[in-house]
Amino acid sequence: MDAFLQKSSPTTSASAHLTAGHPASASASASSTEMAGQPITPTPATAASASVATTTKDISSSDDEGLKAWQILTKSGPVTQATFLAWYATHNKKTTKKRAASTSTSKPAAKKQRVLPGADASESTTLTKGKRTALLKAITSSLKTNIKAKKTKWHKGDRDVKAGTAVMDANEFVALFPNVPMTKKGVTTSFSLTGEVIADTFGDLKLSVPTFSQPRSFQKGYKTGSQKVSLHSADGKYSTGTSTVTLKFSLSIAGGWGDEDGDY
Repeated sequence: MDAFLQKSSPTTSASAHLTAGHPASASASASSTEMAGQPITPTPATAASASVATTTKDISSSDDEGLKAWQILTKSGPVTQATFLAWYATHNKKTTKKRAASTSTSKPAAKKQRVLPGADASESTTLTKGKRTALLKAITSSLKTNIKAKKTKWHKGDRDVKAGTAVMDANEFVALFPNVPMTKKGVTTSFSLTGEVIADTFGDLKLSVPTFSQPRSFQKGYKTGSQKVSLHSADGKYSTGTSTVTLKFSLSIAGGWGDEDGDY
């Protein structure tokens, strides 16, 4: 019987001979025999290789930048969670910087829009108390300087027109005189202030000047004391070209004929 089996199965004898001389081949042959007719389960290495190939193909077909990023990521070795997070953090920072630079160069900062005189008061600048005080003080200081600079001496009852000026932007000008009617022509805006508006806007300026008598012929004049200066009205102009407001005040010196305030 043994002789018959050996003669009828030469392939089996050859396999046995090969198996005896090569244990690894025998193991592979046995594994192939056992897996015959069963589905092949890919090893982790095979699955990873297939996944990388598929992912690379998808990225390449959809986005060249994605392919470049993947090549950079896998260049230094196997991809782990730690290496991916480190790469993502660095890449995200670079992307953010590029976007910020692109935004700053492509979209210049919008210039602050000035509200021209005569525009809606709701669109104008709202002055702080300190800013309003500073602007009014600038006009008042200029007015006081011009009153003192009068070439001739002041007398009781004198009337004159003296100017006060200040530099400010268009928004500040509108906010300084919010309820005053204005007429704009070219770069100049004209307006007028009554005595009441002047008092409400500037308050009590407490202006006064030293006065002198009006001598006749060759008589020598003498001091008649310090007299109050009253502001009755003002004609103003604002120039957008020079950003300057000029107020020409009509004033009078107290003590003239009529009453103590110099009003006739």
